[in-house]
This record gives sequence, C-alpha cells and structure tokens, in this order.
Amino acid sequence: MANKENTSDEGLRVSYDVKTYHEQKYIDYTLRLREILKTLPSFAKDYFRAIEPTTSANTRISYAYDIRVFFRFLMENNPVYKNYTIDQFTLADIENLEPVDIEEYQEYLKVYKNDEKQVTNTEKGLARKMSALRSFYGYYFKRQAISKTRLFL
Repeated sequence: MANKENTSDEGLRVSYDVKTYHEQKYIDYTLRLREILKTLPSFAKDYFRAIEPTTSANTRISYAYDIRVFFRFLMENNPVYKNYTIDQFTLADIENLEPVDIEEYQEYLKVYKNDEKQVTNTEKGLARKMSALRSFYGYYFKRQAISKTRLFL
C-alpha cells in the first residue's frame, strides 16, 4: 500500500492510500461479508470469525450465502420455523433438526427460487452447500455449543 499526496487548488494537502488489486479485493469482500452476516442469525458471526484465518474471503462469502439459503429453506419449508424471522434462530434450533430435515434441504437445493429467480445446482454445487453446512455444524459441536451432529453421519 502506498500513500499519495496531492495539493488541491486551495493549497490543501490531501493524502490517500493507493491499494493493490488484492488489497482492494480483500476490503470489498470483507464489506460484502459484513452485509451478508446481517441476514444470518447473530450466532453465525462467531463461526465466520473462527474460519477467517484458514479460508479465503471468497470462500467465506460463498459459505455465508450457502448458510443463508439453509435458514431461508427452514423458514419457507419447515412448519416449525414458518413464522420465524432470521434473528429468532438459536443454536438449539439447529441442534433439534432431524436427519429428514437435512434430506429435504438436499432435495430443495436441486432447484429453488432465490429472490424470484430459479436456481439449480450441479452435484458440485450441492456438495459445496453441504460442506458449508457440515463445517457450520462442526464448529459449534467442537465448541460444545451443540451436542449432536448425527445429521451428517
């Protein structure tokens, strides 16, 4: 990162940082992730903070979108969560899901609507979304915030 100084017509010195392409991309991704996190349950922030040192900014954004799809699925398709808002979810809610809930989610992922556009996933897309969810669950299990991960066995 380099600092540049210019003198304006009024004689004021203006200093600004010139960032490399990668530095600017990292900043852009960080800001985008913060916006996506606002659309997830509050406890999700802990997970994303924890995976930051071992994942790229792009991976974290992809995982955030994938996990958001999961919570939207629950609110739209699971009768227990029909009247939920995103901020009402707790760790107990994800711990209490049954294997059939995850199976229904996998079926849903094949073709679903996202902001009025139809989304389809290939096997690779399905695998990544399930990987994001397994990682999400695994984080809370390792920290003993939830006691079961039987959903993925």
